[in-house]
Amino acid sequence: MDLLWRSACRQRPPDMTVHCALRTGRRRRAELNQLDDLLVQRAGVMHRSAQRLHGIEVFRILLLEALIFVIGIQPPNDWALYITIGFLILTAIVWFALEARRFQGPPIGEIIAKRQAEIAAVEEALNKQAGS
Repeated sequence: MDLLWRSACRQRPPDMTVHCALRTGRRRRAELNQLDDLLVQRAGVMHRSAQRLHGIEVFRILLLEALIFVIGIQPPNDWALYITIGFLILTAIVWFALEARRFQGPPIGEIIAKRQAEIAAVEEALNKQAGS
């Protein structure tokens, strides 16, 4: 059907060519919308399946990442390995020397209650100020 429609559009006079192009564009847009719907459905399935990674799948992912890294450090990019290792060492030094002391982790228990009390006090003060 598509082949017949294309041949019919080729044989039309110039004033009908625009109409044929618009109609073909609408069909392509509809096909792309169907493809988008299919991809969204598959992405949902992939998202659910990605929550349960098995050991072999994790191994395969790490193996592929290692392969990409090995390919990436081949000449003339052979300095990439040393630069990457240097940045990893620098990151570790900065983390353990500076950020580890500052980062307290996620708030738990008493810290959450204390922060909620502070927020409630500030909100109460603002409400009193707005009411006066």
